[in-house]
Amino acid sequence: MSPASTPQGWVLGRIGAAPVVVSPTSLLLGLLIAASWYPPVSSTLARLGLGAPVVLVTVAGTVLGVGLSVLVHELSHGLAGTVLGRRPVRYELYLWGGRTSFGPAREWTAWKDLVTSLSGPATNLLIWLVGTLVQDSARLPVPATFTVWAVTLVNLALAVFNALPGLPLDGGYALAALVIQVTGNRRLGLKVAGWGGIVVVGGVVWWWILRPLLLEGRQPDAFNLILVVMVGWSIVASSWQVLELGGGARAASKLDLRELARPVRVVGPDTPLSQV
Repeated sequence: MSPASTPQGWVLGRIGAAPVVVSPTSLLLGLLIAASWYPPVSSTLARLGLGAPVVLVTVAGTVLGVGLSVLVHELSHGLAGTVLGRRPVRYELYLWGGRTSFGPAREWTAWKDLVTSLSGPATNLLIWLVGTLVQDSARLPVPATFTVWAVTLVNLALAVFNALPGLPLDGGYALAALVIQVTGNRRLGLKVAGWGGIVVVGGVVWWWILRPLLLEGRQPDAFNLILVVMVGWSIVASSWQVLELGGGARAASKLDLRELARPVRVVGPDTPLSQV
């Protein structure tokens, strides 16, 4: 049976009461990973006498492993939230990652947001550790070794990148929660995390684009360039909104609706219009 579809993507199934929705744009990320991974796998396995079918299976296994890593990352958010008293209502997988949406909670504090946010990167770090131990201790066939190595490395990247202190990354929400827990000021927490996102984008652009151009005299890798644009756009858009950097947002933030309010007189249903 084919998965159900929604305007936002395909519903692969449910975990508890929460649907797992995959955005069609996730297929594009899978194609990008496959396109970047196929050449080195093909050249290496060809020297060992392994043909195209083995190469395709190895690349497909890597793409599937990355997708499962992102899903496990989101499920860890849901598990942490459930344990702390807030159940997930939806899991979503996108081109650049995923999102876990939660239902209401009666007693929810900032430190719980902190724990829930960091549970995802912590899970990826655990997968990286397990993968590293498998590589060091197990004798695997060469195609399996390639897949385990790639998925292990991706999980380390997911752990580090998602822990960076900028919205909408997990580290950004954790930073906001920490500031809120210490100061009790939600607006300040979001502002700090918003500026953290701007700093993160600056660092990513420097490391993956400007550093190769200015210090190494070479063109940035096309795959890295595409990822920087996609991820950077998401972070900048979130930070821009939180920091109210747009003219309309600044004007709206300065508008005091109390100055526009007028007293309202309550009348009965039988009151003539001349008395209103």
